[in-house]
Amino acid sequence: MDLDFIDAEARARYTYRRRRDFSQCFHGLLAKDFSILETIGHNLKGNGVSFGYPELSQLGEKMEIAAKSSDLSQCRMYVDQLKDWIDRRG
Repeated sequence: MDLDFIDAEARARYTYRRRRDFSQCFHGLLAKDFSILETIGHNLKGNGVSFGYPELSQLGEKMEIAAKSSDLSQCRMYVDQLKDWIDRRG
């Protein structure tokens, strides 16, 4: 995928917004609010590839499916993976 059209600042803002997503997911886990996890997973699934992060789209899809099934342990694992993804980007 050619990402030359995505400016570095836009990608940095995108990554920064994922921190907010992580925070919401973390609180969703604590409250066992699967609707938050489903929504964020769905959004990640839809926009990760657009910003050059197909792995994030895959993660979002898995999170969305786990949330629809109310699978707390799977959701926790995917939220941890989201945190790892964010941490790798500084």
